[in-house]
Amino acid sequence: EAERERWTVGGLREHRAIADVPCRGNHNAYLEPRSEVESVLCEIWRDVLAVDQVGINDDFFELGGNSLLVIRLASQVSRELGVELPLKLLFVKSTLAALADVVSILCQSARRV
Repeated sequence: EAERERWTVGGLREHRAIADVPCRGNHNAYLEPRSEVESVLCEIWRDVLAVDQVGINDDFFELGGNSLLVIRLASQVSRELGVELPLKLLFVKSTLAALADVVSILCQSARRV
């Protein structure tokens, strides 16, 4: 198949060739939110990523997230849930369920103070 790929003069793949490449998106079965924190994070992810559906096993970066969107995500989590997330955490805990576990703990800690 490599012979049929089209390349620009600068060595980049042409957009038409890219359109034929199968999507690497997240192929996990959709699982709906199980908690209030997961529900809020699903809404935030849908907004930040401009996607219709987000399940708890979805990966932020597989859904189209990038470093700039991580900043928007952290800002919205802070505004909606009142917790500050270190940006590095969003790269390490990139599935919604994993992030929700940490956010839940941070929310509980914030309420104790």
